[in-house]
Parts: sequence; structure tokens; C-alpha cells
Amino acid sequence: MRLYCHCTAREGKERRILERFSTRLEAELQYLAEGLHRPRRVKDYDKVLMRIGRLRQRYARAARCYAIRLDKDEASGHATGLH
Repeated sequence: MRLYCHCTAREGKERRILERFSTRLEAELQYLAEGLHRPRRVKDYDKVLMRIGRLRQRYARAARCYAIRLDKDEASGHATGLH
């Protein structure tokens, strides 16, 4: 036999935690996306993928809600866009 208890205060707390982590993840991804077009920032496709993987690991609960796509320039091997 199982008993399910729902607490609206706990639900609100969990929602705020998820929003906070989502905001942080979006800010970090925005920083990476801006860096693709700025000098002296990470542009190598593999390194950007590694950074995205680390972000997904750090913000795992929020990262489940996002589908992240990275475009690659075949000629130079650099990342060209983050969506």
C-alpha cells in the first residue's frame, strides 16, 4: 500500500529551484554562443561540445528540458552556431 502526499509549498520550492538552474544554464549557453563570434574565446567544435556536456552534467535537472544543437563548419572545424 502506498500513500501519496502532495505539498504545494514543496512544489513551489522545486519549481523555483528548477527556474534558477534553467536561468544559469541559459546564461552559460548564451555566453558560449556569443563566444563563437568573438575573438579569444572557445570555437573548436570538440571543445565547445565538451563544455556543453559539462554544463549538462552540472545542471542535469534543468538540462533535461533543453535540446541543444551545435553547428560545425567542416572547412575550419570550428563551431558556427549554438541553438
